[in-house]
Amino acid sequence: MGTLLQLYCVIGALFGLFFVIRGYSMLQPDAKGSPIRFRLLLFPACLVLWPYLLVRIVSGKTTTAD
Repeated sequence: MGTLLQLYCVIGALFGLFFVIRGYSMLQPDAKGSPIRFRLLLFPACLVLWPYLLVRIVSGKTTTAD
């Protein structure tokens, strides 16, 4: 059980780095140019929510502000 949790966290950390650098802009096109400090606040959530975020990125669903 501990090994699966560790694997989940390692994958989440790797995905989190990708998401902070590039993935956030893929989901939120209006967020291009947002400060890195703001993006780093998203990193802890990426550790937990990476499967959901990965599905959103792969499916190409984006959210835009109206």
